[in-house]
Amino acid sequence: MLTLTLRGLRSHKRRLVGTVLAVLLGVGFMAGSLIFTDTMQASFSGVYADAERDTDALVRGPETIESYTGTLRAPVDEALVERVADASGVAGVAPRVEGYAQVLDADGEVVDDVSSGAAPAGAAWTDVAALNPFELVDGRGPASGDEVVVDRSLADEVGLAPGDRTTVLTASGPVDVEVVGVATFGNADNRAGNRTVLFTLDAAQELLGRVGTVDSIAVEAADGVSQADLARDVGAALSGDTEVITGAALTEENSNRSNGDVDFFGTFMQVFAVIALLVGAFIINNTFAILIAQRTKELALLRAIGASTKQVRRSVALEALVVGVVASGAGLLVGIGVAQGIKSLWSSFGITLPDGPLVIAPTSLLLAFGVGVIVTVGSALLPARRAARVPPVAAMRDVTVERTRPSKRRIGLGLVLTVGSVLAVLLGITNGTVPLVLGGALAGFFGVATLSPVLARPVMSVLAVALPRLTGIRGLLAKENARRNPKRTAATASALMIGVALVGAITVFAASGKWSVTHSFDEEFRGDLVVDTGAWTYGGVSGDLADELAAAEHVRTAVPKRFTQAKVGESVSELSAWPADTVEQAFDLGVSAGSLADMGEDGLAVGARHAEDKGYEIGTEVPVVFATGVERTFVVRALFDHPDWTGQFWIDRAALATAEPASLDTSIYIRGEEGSDASALRSSVDAVAAAYGNTEVRDRGEMRSLIASEFNAMLGFVYALLALAILIALVGIANTVSLSVIERTRELGLLRAVGMSRGHMRAMVRWEAALVAVYGTVLGLGIGLFLGWSLVFAIKESGIETARTVVPFGQLALIVAIAGSCGVLAALLPARRAARLDVLEAVATT
Repeated sequence: MLTLTLRGLRSHKRRLVGTVLAVLLGVGFMAGSLIFTDTMQASFSGVYADAERDTDALVRGPETIESYTGTLRAPVDEALVERVADASGVAGVAPRVEGYAQVLDADGEVVDDVSSGAAPAGAAWTDVAALNPFELVDGRGPASGDEVVVDRSLADEVGLAPGDRTTVLTASGPVDVEVVGVATFGNADNRAGNRTVLFTLDAAQELLGRVGTVDSIAVEAADGVSQADLARDVGAALSGDTEVITGAALTEENSNRSNGDVDFFGTFMQVFAVIALLVGAFIINNTFAILIAQRTKELALLRAIGASTKQVRRSVALEALVVGVVASGAGLLVGIGVAQGIKSLWSSFGITLPDGPLVIAPTSLLLAFGVGVIVTVGSALLPARRAARVPPVAAMRDVTVERTRPSKRRIGLGLVLTVGSVLAVLLGITNGTVPLVLGGALAGFFGVATLSPVLARPVMSVLAVALPRLTGIRGLLAKENARRNPKRTAATASALMIGVALVGAITVFAASGKWSVTHSFDEEFRGDLVVDTGAWTYGGVSGDLADELAAAEHVRTAVPKRFTQAKVGESVSELSAWPADTVEQAFDLGVSAGSLADMGEDGLAVGARHAEDKGYEIGTEVPVVFATGVERTFVVRALFDHPDWTGQFWIDRAALATAEPASLDTSIYIRGEEGSDASALRSSVDAVAAAYGNTEVRDRGEMRSLIASEFNAMLGFVYALLALAILIALVGIANTVSLSVIERTRELGLLRAVGMSRGHMRAMVRWEAALVAVYGTVLGLGIGLFLGWSLVFAIKESGIETARTVVPFGQLALIVAIAGSCGVLAALLPARRAARLDVLEAVATT
């Protein structure tokens, strides 16, 4: 049986090309995302581990909050530096200070874009060589407050050398400095892709918002003192809840260090890789089902000469195993190219990544390979089981017989899933339960997929109702061929249905999000201009800019926004900060209870809907823990109905400045004086903001365009990833049509014998493929609309009152047209092969 199976594979290898390609693409995408993630993690952790190799101990503050950007710690009182230096076994100490610092180029533009994930930083230089992760390659260290060392990537990017002057944006505003040295971070040009400017300790504390504190204290051991003894002695010299760890423990932490954006991106791509393999599973299953149907007589002969059901089943499973191994192995090679392409793509977005070759970890390769093989073999198990049931008497038939009607079990399961989906969604809407709605929408997806063979004939009849009139006998035959085997049509279309459902859902979600955000901006924003830095959790602009803008000509009010993460109540949340006395001049908050005039530095404003969920009311005391370790109790002083732009929680800006001195304004909303000229206001604001190179001034129209462009960028990126799934689905259509042509060789020969031209033959096959593609697309769009609506419902229930489902009919119609056209393209080669059949040989085929 083994020899027979391998010979069968060799003789029918062309029939399996599409299956191999589907598995290869899915495995290649998964392997590429895993290799890219491994490479970035190794680069980040390796750079830090190398730079800190001579640190023997580290003193740091206690953990404060566990945010989605990582574990945050409180700063350390600078008075502890002397106590650590005086501890037994200490040869040297180096206070560590770090914060936002961004260099401007010769044109006054920022070198890095924080909105793209860059984290340009300032840090304190130390002359203790063993504790300095930076190594000079040119010049010297800073000796005064206006001198800095820059990393080599910055020097190369801007063209800086010792003796040059440049401007650095900091928490204290722009500062003019002289470059006195260029350094590397260990052996790397920068800190794992992030640029760094190094100041003297005093200057770093003043400019980076660390006056009186340091982030940590690195310690060097005296000769003969072990790291464990050093950590013990230093810990004994300190009090409070500071933490002392050994250099070995620090190295271990650094070896596991990664970048949150890279981790998220890797996970994001792996989800799409799984989707691609899921689409491939439909193709594999369909291909083997067709092959089994075509080989009914062959399998029956095997049974007749003594092959057992187990041997036949194992034979088909072995075929799938060989296909899975070959395709997955080739997919690993493709994955290396995909990883390199992803890395280049990130660089093209302006994101600086660590240098180094791709890291090809055996575990990642084995994972991608194993998933590919398991999906292939698993998808072929049902056809293998069906093959084993072929009775020996089938060998006497002249034609193959394939069951075309869906089973009662399938119909029952599909109805249960679909009805359950509707009930779950209705109940979720009634109770406002988001998980129930999302779960119901997902159940509906599987319900429609299960009922697809039942829907195939009636839906196909509607889709092709006018085709015979437009194309004659070609269209009629294409319609009947697509309807004759609804199970095969549904299986072929299901792969495309998945990809289109996701595209449709994201299209609806993005269109709804774009409308909702722009609508809320139009309805709630009362200002004229926005000065934006593009910063979110990192970076921003000094508070001095808001003061300067407030004093500028033609400006009535400048309302700055700050943003941080804090533990509010029992959970870590996004916490905004606004000037309570002027925020309503920029936004219509819809205050429904309490008063913003009573906020003070201990007041908390909460979105009314969120407050209802949490049980908050005016006067409720809410504990807040900041990243700096500051713990304060705030009192709910105001409830408001429009949280879209201010956030669900916010405090007065002065309160955040006290708790987190290094916090920065992320954007400033400008309202002009009554009757002021728009161009004069713009010129006045532009003139003030120009000194801060990381700001962009936008009017209302430009803000709408920015919102649209951000959603369009998200759509473009997701579409590019989903294109892989759709490409695999189209490969499946081509594969199915090709196998169908082989299966219907005699039928096609008879059509040619009775007068059908080659052109008509090609058209018939192409129209059949187009109908299958449009069927899958229509089902996918129906599911996509449902999923998109459920996502918008979830957003609305989370507190974004303006969220509304918007159906972009033009885009969805374009999706249908593209899918139908691609179906025709997928059938070009099978149609050409059908038209070239030799009439006599085809008629003689059995």
